[in-house]
Order: sequence, then C-alpha cells, then structure tokens
Amino acid sequence: LPLGGGDADTSYVIQNTIDVFKNGFGARSSSVHLAIYLTTNPSGDVENEALTAIQDGVTFYAVGIGVGVDGIINITRNDTSRVYAVDSFQDLDSLAMEMGLRFSECFCNPPCIHNGQCVNSKQCQCPDGWIGVACDVLDPTIFSILKQSGPAGIYEGEQSPYLIWLNRQIYSDVYLDIMSDKYSEVINSRFVFNSTNWNETQEVYIYGVDDVIDHDDIYGSMLMISTASENPLYVSQDFVQIIIMDTDEPDVIIRPAEVYPSP
Repeated sequence: LPLGGGDADTSYVIQNTIDVFKNGFGARSSSVHLAIYLTTNPSGDVENEALTAIQDGVTFYAVGIGVGVDGIINITRNDTSRVYAVDSFQDLDSLAMEMGLRFSECFCNPPCIHNGQCVNSKQCQCPDGWIGVACDVLDPTIFSILKQSGPAGIYEGEQSPYLIWLNRQIYSDVYLDIMSDKYSEVINSRFVFNSTNWNETQEVYIYGVDDVIDHDDIYGSMLMISTASENPLYVSQDFVQIIIMDTDEPDVIIRPAEVYPSP
C-alpha cells in the first residue's frame, strides 16, 4: 500500500493490509495470505495490529531500507526470520532473489506462528512450548526433566542428579512439585520458576530405594510432577518414569509374614 502523503503510519498500513485479505475484498480463505512491508521510516507501536494479523492468518515480512531491524521487528511479533534490512533501494534486487528462493523452497500453509520456522518439508518447526500444524497449540507439558550424566538409570541405594526446566516463557510464578512412588525418593521436591529463570535448569536429586527384592536388572519408578500458578495456563500434572537398576541377587523372594489368630 503506497503512502499517500504525510507521515508514515505503520499501524494504519498493517490494518489496511489485513482488510485486503478478508473475504469481502475478494480474498480466498484457502489461499496463503502474505504481505511484505517495506519502509524507510517505521513509526508507532504496532503490537496490537501485528497480533491481529497473526490471528487473521496474515504473515508479514518486514524490510527496512536504510534502517536497522530493531525498528521493524515488532511488525513480525519479534520473529527475526521474517525481518530483512538493506542499505538502499538498489539492494532490493538481490534481496528479492533471496526471498524468492526462500518462498519457492519452503512455505507453510497455514503459516507458522509464535516464532515457528517453516522447514523444507513445508512443516512448521515449533519452538519450545508450542505444538500443532502452525505452532498454534500450547504444549500441555510445561516442563522437561533429564538425567544429568552417567548411566540411564539410578542404582538402588544411590542418588543421582536430574535437571528440570520449563519449556516456555512464563509471566507468573510457577511452583513445581515432584512426588515419587515406593521405588524412589526425591531429595528436593519443590522448585520455583519465574519470568527470569524459567529456562534455567535446576537440579533434582533422586534416590533409588534399596530393597531386598530381585526386580531383574532394571525396573521403573513413577514420578508425578505437578505445577501450580495463578495463571491457569501454567497448571499441569504429568507422570514421568525413571529407571532403577537392581543390585539384589536373583532368587530372593519376599513373602508376607503369616499371622495366626490368638487362641
């Protein structure tokens, strides 16, 4: 949309572009809705308009001419993969070839959102915390847990460190609690994550209970991991199985004691 005089108004351009892609203007809902915004003078706060574009299925690419990417990245909701910067209008020819090659090799329909990347198989590669065809579904599993080092499991009678972290950015405190079954014990069972440490790993120490039962070589212990928060989007509960490695000799059988009634 050319500017018809006056100062540049990025929010106006975005809103009018969204309107062009509506069915009432002749656009087809089944087609890919893509807009490339070129500017030498971006202006205004466009956070709301950029969010509306995503919700309406319009994918914006931003090209800054003689301006840095910092001034235009908000047009794409901070998705750096859809932001370009050139020094002058003469550089647009080479940029057009670069963007044309990208579009011919890979384009996802529906377009990837939430900073998802369209890979060569024309599928969205979603960032942590998002799933779905277009990275449009919040991943219900908010956390990840991984053994820090060493063998895959824990030996009976020993403790081993695991790492736990959150999969997506949070804006309210999240309290994470871990409960174990009778085959393991969690040494430190409560963790607090906030908007600054959500993706930092915290150590969980888990002890393999040493019993006298022969479980064969390995067996499983189930952990229940739950999260609590003021924000219902961060409330979850899931079960994770860890491996316990048996150290008991085979053929040891434990039977319950026989109890006889008093005469």
